[in-house]
Amino acid sequence: ALHLFRTVEFDALLREGILYPRWAPDLAMGYGYPIFNYYAPLFYYVAEIPRLFGASFDLAFKLAIFGTFGLYGLATYWWIKPILGSAAATVSGIAYLYVPFRFHEVYMQGDYPQFLALGLAPLALGAVHRLTLADRFSYGRFLFAVGCVSSIVVVHNISTLWIVPMLAVYSLALIVGRALGHGEKVAGSASFRRLLAVAVAGLLALGLTAFFWLPALAEQNLVQLYRLRTADFDVRNAFLTVSTLLAPPTVVDQTAANPPPFFHLGWGQLLVAALTVPLSVLSLKLRGLSTLRREWNVMTHLGFSWCLLLASAAMTLPVSTPVWLHLPFLAYTEYPWRLLQLSGMATALLAALTVHLGLRVLRRAGSSDLVRTSLVGLTLLVLVGPSLVYLYPRAPFLTFGELTAADVTGFETSGGALGTTSAGEYFPVDRKST
Repeated sequence: ALHLFRTVEFDALLREGILYPRWAPDLAMGYGYPIFNYYAPLFYYVAEIPRLFGASFDLAFKLAIFGTFGLYGLATYWWIKPILGSAAATVSGIAYLYVPFRFHEVYMQGDYPQFLALGLAPLALGAVHRLTLADRFSYGRFLFAVGCVSSIVVVHNISTLWIVPMLAVYSLALIVGRALGHGEKVAGSASFRRLLAVAVAGLLALGLTAFFWLPALAEQNLVQLYRLRTADFDVRNAFLTVSTLLAPPTVVDQTAANPPPFFHLGWGQLLVAALTVPLSVLSLKLRGLSTLRREWNVMTHLGFSWCLLLASAAMTLPVSTPVWLHLPFLAYTEYPWRLLQLSGMATALLAALTVHLGLRVLRRAGSSDLVRTSLVGLTLLVLVGPSLVYLYPRAPFLTFGELTAADVTGFETSGGALGTTSAGEYFPVDRKST
């Protein structure tokens, strides 16, 4: 419930006329805590919208979460449709929505800013795709891409560390793929203009969000961020295993105080993703190797999605230890399993590719509309079915009623996280958190 109580504090400050709070005076037992100076605030603004229309904190919070669920499907559909068509885009949206990690997030971990960041990610991917491959520069596409990247930066710090580099790699893959597909020089003027548009959009997004990240970085020496690099949060203590990633869906043990988390790639997602391999081979046999150049966009996304899936899964395993120890800022990720957010995007894209390639093979074989529709329906069944076991809540939903700023301190005194953070990392360096 800690994000709910942060929202209560955020609401109280907004109603006092502080439109961009940095200091939370009611946190840390009423001594105050600079949490909004260091923690991205966008989710709390989103949760505040229903409050403006009179919703209780309970309802406002649930509406924000429910709206984010809708964003998962719609944003992914919007990203995939111009690449692979509406049928594949529909399947990809469902695939992304039903990733097992999704239900770990919403039912167990409760990191709702991260939850929103993962809903915004496919929107940013779609914006980057449209900006990168447009034949003519469009200020509308450019500004929308800037807005998508900016929103991710100000919604969740840790997700930004992974999503923004992924967007950069994605745009580079699109530029290289298009150049090769059109017989252009990769280092030619057309590719340079596309790369420049993406780079400028990224730099503008960083500039527009500097009001948040610049003070947070410049003043990190004033608080106890070192707590996030102690043994309790050492990534080496939180690696997954291959058996966990490939584990079957399991009904939640309703009697367990701490049931096993849903750190699985998903059997449905993996099965549908694996079908891209034989379908790609079959499609090439039917249409010839010349397909590689003509359909460079499909091939580029196929390569990108598999690289993203394998790389993100590998980063959750002990084999990636050297990367975690030597790249700056990665230690603040705390838990390697956060990389499952990228795996979910990869399997959603692979699910779309499976449908696209499957429909192409069936059309080539002269199959009827009913057969092709059945393929889409069967794919959806495989994606959704295994994840249904995660949908049943393990305990009744809590009702908090109408909350006030005083309840924020009450939450801390009754055993809630002091300062609503797990390690007291935003306490001043010359103060103890206990």
